[in-house]
Amino acid sequence: MTSNVPERPRAGACALLFAVVVAALFAGCSNAPKSGPACEDRADCPSTQVCFEGACVAPRCGASGACPNGTVCTDGTCLPSATDAGPTPPPMGRCRVDADCDGGRCVDGACYADTCVEGAEQPCMTACGEGVARCRGGVFRCSVRTESIEVCGNAVDDDCNGQIDDGCFGCEDGRSRACETECGAGVELCSGNQWRGCTAERVQPETCGNGVDDDCNGEVDDDCAGCTDGDVRDCRTACGSGIERCAQGRWTACTARAPTAELCNGEDDDCDGVADDEIVRDCQNACGAGVETCEVGVWARCTAPEMCPCVDGRVDEQACGTCGVRSRTCAGETWGAWTACNESGRACVPGEVEEARCDLCGVQRRTCTAECTWGEYQACSGEGACRPGEKQTEPCPGGCGQRERVCDGGCAWSAWSSCQVGGVEGCAPGEVRTQACGRCGQRTETCGADCQWGPPSACQSEGECALGDVDSRACGAGGTETRTCDALCRYGAFGPCEQVPECAAGAVETDECGQCGTRSRTCGPNGRWGAFGACGGEGVCAPGEVERRACGASDVGECALGTQLRTCSGACAWSAWDACRGNVDPRAEVCGDALDQDCDGAADRRADRYEPNDTCGTCEPLPGTDPDTVVTATHDSVSDADDYFCFSTTDDFSVPGFQEHIRVRLEDVPNGMDLDIFLYASEADCRAGRALGSSTAAGSADESIDWTEGLNVDDGGRKVVRVKRFVGFNCGASYRLSIDGLN
Repeated sequence: MTSNVPERPRAGACALLFAVVVAALFAGCSNAPKSGPACEDRADCPSTQVCFEGACVAPRCGASGACPNGTVCTDGTCLPSATDAGPTPPPMGRCRVDADCDGGRCVDGACYADTCVEGAEQPCMTACGEGVARCRGGVFRCSVRTESIEVCGNAVDDDCNGQIDDGCFGCEDGRSRACETECGAGVELCSGNQWRGCTAERVQPETCGNGVDDDCNGEVDDDCAGCTDGDVRDCRTACGSGIERCAQGRWTACTARAPTAELCNGEDDDCDGVADDEIVRDCQNACGAGVETCEVGVWARCTAPEMCPCVDGRVDEQACGTCGVRSRTCAGETWGAWTACNESGRACVPGEVEEARCDLCGVQRRTCTAECTWGEYQACSGEGACRPGEKQTEPCPGGCGQRERVCDGGCAWSAWSSCQVGGVEGCAPGEVRTQACGRCGQRTETCGADCQWGPPSACQSEGECALGDVDSRACGAGGTETRTCDALCRYGAFGPCEQVPECAAGAVETDECGQCGTRSRTCGPNGRWGAFGACGGEGVCAPGEVERRACGASDVGECALGTQLRTCSGACAWSAWDACRGNVDPRAEVCGDALDQDCDGAADRRADRYEPNDTCGTCEPLPGTDPDTVVTATHDSVSDADDYFCFSTTDDFSVPGFQEHIRVRLEDVPNGMDLDIFLYASEADCRAGRALGSSTAAGSADESIDWTEGLNVDDGGRKVVRVKRFVGFNCGASYRLSIDGLN
């Protein structure tokens, strides 16, 4: 990325940031050193110490075991080595080359111990948090990102100092300023009182085989050599996982998508977890200039003034949408409304990725730019070791003959064939063979003393062309004449001059487009068709498109809504809605079944005036003491199994032969129902099911209980009568219950 903004001085700022980050790394460690010479910043301390809480202390070296030059890691602390000398650490504690890492090596801008067992794990810590380090390619790589220069507007605490986008607010909309990352300088704009959209490149993990210094450490494709052809290993980018293949002793590019600069397309192009972050740009119209912000893949909220004096008939245009243009016209010295955004000129969606096959079974990608045009294809990645069908031969070890292997469809070598002597692969010393080559030429090979064919001679006696080649040249007024190469690799004579035009000048051709629309093109004076114009006269829908909507009277209770369909005709017009399918409409209510058939929001229960009296504790109290009364009641629904009535009794004087009685009688049982009655001495006995008496005649027969009190026992108190629905139900039909108290 280039910029005409001068790069800001970095040495002092980076040194200060390094001190802040190192301080953050050990701020939470209880055993961090607290004593040392007084200081205000790192410049007041020896080269192997940092300024923390007003004192010079040794930096913490963490899990990697790597420290700045001139120090060694001792019990988790960077302490001076035998010779306290060495270059100043790179900005922000990052390394550029292995020499920046004492006893380790520099990978992706960070210091790592030199060796480890592939796949091994250990705890790790950076200024950004704690994680797990896994060994890959001989170095431990921490799962937690390392600190970097704060980038405004990305909602990330890049420098891991506990503050997001610090120093990024309080600017004037539309202003610009220089900005930078570890990868260089850029420019950022002020929008919404906040700096955002720095154009400088961002630090990424080094990706092998792409020819780019992704981690901005000054080396391209570092840590990508030293592998065996055909090996495969896992790899990651900020966008996900993939694999790398080894070819010619170097790891090829990771097959995972690489992060790209954020574009206004509704996608997370840079794979930082936020779509369209930091995206701002200049905008303008006839009334002035401003800035606008990307929102869900569309440019919006241009701060340029909307209204200003204008001249009737003048047309104003403004960029809109993704890569579109809208316009408005001045009438009555006032600007009219903007037209809809016209996006018809874009070739692709910004950030869209297109893949194509490339050499050695690899893949190359190109990305749609912010201007909605395709960018250049990137370097081929994921390549294999050979081309499908390619062969390799070698002498058989220890004997005469040779063997071969063939590249398979996955660009990998097959196993070596068995050795052969004579025949196709072998030969006799001194034997000469002739082969066709080039354009009808010949070359020879001579068999050596090792029974192997020697190198072929140069191709000789070639013709002027290859069979089927076509040569053409201009002739006449815009015409062409051609000639073809024959089987002897010689061109024949040129044919007649062909001057047939594509069309008649001024002719118009009409073509169908869009939703039953049409477009046209005109033949130019050179007999060639011009480009098609815009599609016009389109219908409201696409042929065969189907639209659905809900139908029916209600979806309350037992009712349900159905579905109606309509279909787009071949003329791109909607048909009428068809009949409602699958709906359930209101119908006559069924009393007492607890279902709302008429869909009015309530089931028909027809409760009597005593409800709710369905439990011992909710029994209906009858008036008076020792009442002599008649109750007319109903069971109001299929879920109403019992009715309970209670009354008070007093035990008067009684002698043998003249005890008092409680008489209960059930009459007029509704047809189809079998009701039983039970008498309980109290609510507690009712709950326990201990009845004084019961009557359980079958069918709709009357029921009766005649209970006699005991002697020398106080039988007064609150009694309970239960009317149990044993079987059947007759909605709204009543029964007659007579109760004569203790008399």
